[in-house]
Amino acid sequence: MTKSLIIGISSGIGSALAEELNNQGHDIHGTTRAIKSDMLRGENKQLYYCDLKSIPSMDKFINSFSSKNSWDNLIVCPAQMEPIGNFEGTEIDDWLETFNVNFNSQVYLLHKLLKYKSNKLSRVIFFAGGGVNGVTPNYSCYTTSKIAMIKLIELLDYELKDVIFTILGPGWVKTKIHD
Repeated sequence: MTKSLIIGISSGIGSALAEELNNQGHDIHGTTRAIKSDMLRGENKQLYYCDLKSIPSMDKFINSFSSKNSWDNLIVCPAQMEPIGNFEGTEIDDWLETFNVNFNSQVYLLHKLLKYKSNKLSRVIFFAGGGVNGVTPNYSCYTTSKIAMIKLIELLDYELKDVIFTILGPGWVKTKIHD
């Protein structure tokens, strides 16, 4: 059975992918910041709490997952858009926190989770946001964090031959991040 680990499974793209992969018979594991009883249906699913703003929370998830699991597919979907506004007018602490959630924390998780990939060829999928190919006024943090991720995925795909790295730019998707 294919094991898929989805970081950010609770809504949007992560939730839709979990449902589709579950229908295909995958063993699904996922992280969420708030576990709801109706979030996952199916016997092959496991949820873990993981707050991307907290290294201790991420470490607790990694320790809990790694104690008994490996993965074939690692899908990383969380994103945060705020602060939205002119760079000079935004709070720099908010800007840096979002960059950390969208880039640094995801890189941290990837680095820690790579040693738990399955023995066969594994896949890692990230998502690039809209606006990475042009100027997106008022979204400097979101856009630069996604551009950094694109370049990292290109480099890792070259460096690690036993993992297929992909970053997808699905275009505008109606998810709660746009509310």
